[in-house]
Amino acid sequence: MVRFLSKHDLMHWCSDNHFSLNDWGLPDCSSPEQKFDIPVDAQHRVHLVKRIMEEFVDTTSLLVWFDDWMVWESGQWHPLVDRLRRSYGETRRLIDIPAQLFESGEVEDATSFVVVAVLFLFDCYVICPKQRRIVLFSHDEWGLSKNVPLQPTNVQ
Repeated sequence: MVRFLSKHDLMHWCSDNHFSLNDWGLPDCSSPEQKFDIPVDAQHRVHLVKRIMEEFVDTTSLLVWFDDWMVWESGQWHPLVDRLRRSYGETRRLIDIPAQLFESGEVEDATSFVVVAVLFLFDCYVICPKQRRIVLFSHDEWGLSKNVPLQPTNVQ
Protein backbone atom coordinates (compact mmCIF):
# COMPACT_ATOMS: atom_id res chain seq x y z
CA MET A 1 0.00 0.00 0.00
CA VAL A 2 1.27 3.46 -0.89
CA ARG A 3 2.95 5.42 1.91
CA PHE A 4 3.25 9.19 1.93
CA LEU A 5 6.56 10.65 3.10
CA SER A 6 7.55 13.97 4.64
CA LYS A 7 10.82 15.74 3.82
CA HIS A 8 12.26 14.29 7.03
CA ASP A 9 11.15 10.78 6.00
CA LEU A 10 12.66 11.37 2.55
CA MET A 11 16.07 12.27 3.99
CA HIS A 12 16.08 9.01 5.95
CA TRP A 13 14.80 6.98 3.00
CA CYS A 14 17.50 8.36 0.69
CA SER A 15 20.19 7.72 3.29
CA ASP A 16 18.95 4.18 3.98
CA ASN A 17 18.88 3.46 0.22
CA HIS A 18 22.23 5.16 -0.51
CA PHE A 19 20.81 7.86 -2.77
CA SER A 20 22.78 11.06 -2.53
CA LEU A 21 21.11 14.45 -2.33
CA ASN A 22 22.29 17.71 -3.86
CA ASP A 23 22.81 21.03 -2.07
CA TRP A 24 19.03 21.69 -2.19
CA GLY A 25 18.19 18.40 -0.47
CA LEU A 26 16.86 16.82 -3.67
CA PRO A 27 18.04 13.66 -5.45
CA ASP A 28 21.38 14.19 -7.16
CA CYS A 29 20.89 13.99 -10.93
CA SER A 30 24.29 15.45 -11.81
CA SER A 31 25.47 12.52 -13.94
CA PRO A 32 22.49 11.43 -16.06
CA GLU A 33 22.86 8.92 -18.86
CA GLN A 34 20.14 10.46 -20.99
CA LYS A 35 18.29 13.73 -21.39
CA PHE A 36 14.88 13.90 -23.06
CA ASP A 37 12.26 16.48 -23.93
CA ILE A 38 8.82 16.55 -22.37
CA PRO A 39 6.34 17.16 -25.20
CA VAL A 40 4.04 20.17 -25.24
CA ASP A 41 0.97 18.10 -26.20
CA ALA A 42 -0.84 16.45 -23.25
CA GLN A 43 -1.44 13.19 -25.14
CA HIS A 44 2.26 12.87 -25.89
CA ARG A 45 3.16 13.68 -22.29
CA VAL A 46 0.94 10.87 -21.03
CA HIS A 47 2.43 8.48 -23.59
CA LEU A 48 5.97 9.44 -22.54
CA VAL A 49 5.23 8.87 -18.86
CA LYS A 50 3.54 5.52 -19.52
CA ARG A 51 6.47 4.38 -21.67
CA ILE A 52 9.04 5.34 -19.04
CA MET A 53 7.05 3.95 -16.13
CA GLU A 54 6.77 0.57 -17.90
CA GLU A 55 10.47 0.21 -17.11
CA PHE A 56 9.55 0.05 -13.40
CA VAL A 57 6.95 -2.73 -13.66
CA ASP A 58 9.09 -5.34 -11.89
CA THR A 59 10.32 -3.12 -9.06
CA THR A 60 9.64 -3.89 -5.42
CA SER A 61 9.78 -0.29 -4.24
CA LEU A 62 9.31 2.96 -6.13
CA LEU A 63 9.51 6.52 -4.82
CA VAL A 64 7.69 9.38 -6.55
CA TRP A 65 8.82 12.75 -5.17
CA PHE A 66 7.23 16.08 -6.16
CA ASP A 67 9.02 19.43 -6.02
CA ASP A 68 8.58 22.90 -7.57
CA TRP A 69 4.86 22.47 -8.19
CA MET A 70 4.08 26.19 -8.08
CA VAL A 71 6.22 27.28 -11.04
CA TRP A 72 3.38 27.28 -13.61
CA GLU A 73 0.34 28.02 -11.41
CA SER A 74 -1.90 28.98 -14.32
CA GLY A 75 -1.60 25.47 -15.78
CA GLN A 76 -2.39 23.59 -12.59
CA TRP A 77 -5.45 22.53 -10.68
CA HIS A 78 -4.49 21.67 -7.12
CA PRO A 79 -7.91 20.34 -6.14
CA LEU A 80 -7.23 17.45 -8.54
CA VAL A 81 -3.90 16.70 -6.84
CA ASP A 82 -5.53 16.94 -3.42
CA ARG A 83 -8.37 14.61 -4.47
CA LEU A 84 -5.93 12.08 -5.92
CA ARG A 85 -3.96 12.06 -2.67
CA ARG A 86 -7.14 11.85 -0.58
CA SER A 87 -8.27 8.82 -2.59
CA TYR A 88 -5.24 7.07 -1.03
CA GLY A 89 -6.07 8.38 2.45
CA GLU A 90 -3.60 11.31 2.51
CA THR A 91 -5.05 14.55 3.90
CA ARG A 92 -1.87 16.45 4.80
CA ARG A 93 -0.62 19.27 2.57
CA LEU A 94 1.62 18.54 -0.40
CA ILE A 95 4.25 20.95 0.90
CA ASP A 96 4.50 18.88 4.09
CA ILE A 97 4.27 15.44 2.47
CA PRO A 98 5.78 15.71 -1.05
CA ALA A 99 6.50 12.05 -1.82
CA GLN A 100 4.78 8.73 -2.31
CA LEU A 101 6.40 5.32 -1.81
CA PHE A 102 4.83 2.54 -3.84
CA GLU A 103 5.30 -1.19 -3.36
CA SER A 104 5.48 -4.07 -5.82
CA GLY A 105 2.42 -4.21 -8.05
CA GLU A 106 1.58 -0.52 -7.64
CA VAL A 107 3.29 0.84 -10.76
CA GLU A 108 -0.06 1.89 -12.28
CA ASP A 109 -0.80 3.91 -9.15
CA ALA A 110 2.67 5.45 -9.31
CA THR A 111 2.14 6.21 -13.01
CA SER A 112 -1.05 8.10 -12.18
CA PHE A 113 0.85 10.39 -9.82
CA VAL A 114 3.64 10.92 -12.35
CA VAL A 115 1.14 11.68 -15.15
CA VAL A 116 -0.45 14.39 -13.00
CA ALA A 117 2.98 15.85 -12.17
CA VAL A 118 4.07 15.92 -15.81
CA LEU A 119 0.77 17.34 -17.07
CA PHE A 120 0.96 20.12 -14.48
CA LEU A 121 4.75 20.52 -14.93
CA PHE A 122 5.82 19.76 -11.37
CA ASP A 123 9.38 18.61 -10.87
CA CYS A 124 8.97 14.89 -10.30
CA TYR A 125 11.63 12.38 -9.31
CA VAL A 126 11.01 8.66 -9.80
CA ILE A 127 13.49 6.53 -7.88
CA CYS A 128 13.92 2.77 -7.74
CA PRO A 129 16.49 1.85 -5.09
CA LYS A 130 17.22 -1.78 -6.01
CA GLN A 131 18.15 -1.13 -9.64
CA ARG A 132 19.67 2.29 -8.82
CA ARG A 133 17.27 3.91 -11.31
CA ILE A 134 16.23 7.54 -11.32
CA VAL A 135 14.18 9.73 -13.64
CA LEU A 136 13.62 13.46 -13.26
CA PHE A 137 10.75 15.16 -15.08
CA SER A 138 11.46 18.91 -14.89
CA HIS A 139 8.97 21.78 -14.84
CA ASP A 140 11.10 23.23 -17.68
CA GLU A 141 9.84 20.47 -20.04
CA TRP A 142 12.92 18.25 -20.12
CA GLY A 143 13.90 15.14 -18.24
CA LEU A 144 16.94 13.17 -17.14
CA SER A 145 17.37 9.47 -16.56
CA LYS A 146 19.94 7.11 -15.13
CA ASN A 147 19.82 3.31 -15.44
CA VAL A 148 16.45 3.54 -17.20
CA PRO A 149 16.58 2.28 -20.79
CA LEU A 150 14.67 4.76 -22.91
CA GLN A 151 13.72 4.27 -26.51
CA PRO A 152 15.49 6.72 -28.82
CA THR A 153 12.35 8.77 -29.59
CA ASN A 154 12.93 12.32 -28.32
CA VAL A 155 15.96 11.25 -26.29
CA GLN A 156 19.22 13.18 -26.54
